[in-house]
Amino acid sequence: MKSSITFTRKYFSKLTPAVLLLIAIFTGSLFIFGIIIHEVLIEKEEVFDIHVFNFFSAHIINSSLTGVMKTVTNFASASFLQISYGLLIIVYLAYRDYKRTVEIAIIGSGGFLVNYFLKVNFHRPRPPHPLIDPLMNFSFPSGHATSG
Repeated sequence: MKSSITFTRKYFSKLTPAVLLLIAIFTGSLFIFGIIIHEVLIEKEEVFDIHVFNFFSAHIINSSLTGVMKTVTNFASASFLQISYGLLIIVYLAYRDYKRTVEIAIIGSGGFLVNYFLKVNFHRPRPPHPLIDPLMNFSFPSGHATSG
């Protein structure tokens, strides 16, 4: 037991403050994600969703913003990201930067796979009255938020 404590102290003492901050932020993000999962999926809390949806419907959504928001939303869509990742991979291959090429491929495919498997496992349906065109996949977690 003592040797593992000594190892942990030595290991963390070598990390820079920036890395420690990154670890703390990542751990906090996982904790908050766990709280969201509990509230949304286990407690079936939909009241917050309904309040946000009603606020957006009454105060923000209008026909002049719909086109702009569809364009902004497209930048995190699966089709746009697949093309973007593909082009980035081609550019980095042309510059023979294989490390960056592999990183981009892992980030693109990894993000897609994580989001896909979370959606399939959580099975959270989309709101019954969408603001624009309805989608047929599950709503949680948000693909756009995951991509961001």
